[in-house]
Amino acid sequence: MLTDKTWKPELLIRLLSGFLLCFGLVGLVSSLLLSKEEMATAEGGFASMVFFTTIVHGGGLLLVASFLRAHEMTWSQAFGFRDISPLKAFLYGVLVAVAFLPVAWVLGQISAALMQLMGTEPVAQQAVQMLQKTVLPLQQVYFGFMAIVMAPVVEEIFFRGLLYTGIKQAGYKRGAVWVSSLFFALVHANVMTFIPLTVLALVLVWLYEKTGNLLSCITAHATFNLVNFVLLLNQPALEAWLKKQQGFIW
Repeated sequence: MLTDKTWKPELLIRLLSGFLLCFGLVGLVSSLLLSKEEMATAEGGFASMVFFTTIVHGGGLLLVASFLRAHEMTWSQAFGFRDISPLKAFLYGVLVAVAFLPVAWVLGQISAALMQLMGTEPVAQQAVQMLQKTVLPLQQVYFGFMAIVMAPVVEEIFFRGLLYTGIKQAGYKRGAVWVSSLFFALVHANVMTFIPLTVLALVLVWLYEKTGNLLSCITAHATFNLVNFVLLLNQPALEAWLKKQQGFIW
């Protein structure tokens, strides 16, 4: 069961402003250093990704550390890392992610079909497009580390650990659920994944309330990203295999 947090509103607002500043800084500096043509290349896209993750994820963790220090609170106290055993939190996260993956894929197909009906071509997330262009093993390892480790940690701390609990603490429980979930989907900046990611965020809020341990949400998020990352890396081979099986499918 998730225990109530006592975040100081002025510090939470300062933290959220710092996150937004990081996003704005990334966009500004990227536009100054790289042209649109350079950004469209695999090398330019990868350079942009490294810069983005360094500023947003690295800066975000520093902001959270400062926020917790101001509250005289440890990471375990803030995010319930000891509320249930790490093994239970891990298992809960994996099970929830595995159960949700088929739902996410169906919702993604529905979203793509609706977009096509409205005359809009479905486009993958920018990070996915960059990964599909990346062929160097070291770059793929970097993408994997960010997708499977850093993004789940930073995003779960921010959206579930801080934003959700902060709004809930202010007395707006339903608002906390929907604002944190919709904002989570919006920051990924992709129309096709908006519905699946919103539903994923709702599931993660439920999981956080159920376990009281943010590690369960981080694990679920990481598992979800891991499966999709592996499928993306092997997409050409999977498509070739499916074509070979068409003659055997009735």
